[in-house]
Amino acid sequence: MRYRWDFGDGTVREGVIAEHAWAEAGRYAVQLVVFDDRGGQGFHNTTVEVTGPGPPDDAFGLLLPLLVIAVVLVVAVLAILLRLRRRSD
Repeated sequence: MRYRWDFGDGTVREGVIAEHAWAEAGRYAVQLVVFDDRGGQGFHNTTVEVTGPGPPDDAFGLLLPLLVIAVVLVVAVLAILLRLRRRSD
């Protein structure tokens, strides 16, 4: 079987499960069409109301550099503290 999702904003995905985030608020007509191996098909239509933009596709990609910078800063501060402690001994 094949599964085809049309999210109503020009985005089409295939697969049993499909994720999508709309870029703009609005009402979107979403359609799922299921094709079987013998040429048959079935479909379901629904309307989705989006009240705000979805998260960026690379939300984790924005977080990772910030996390790396934070770790580097913590290591640098610890190194400075260790040097100061050794000097005072």
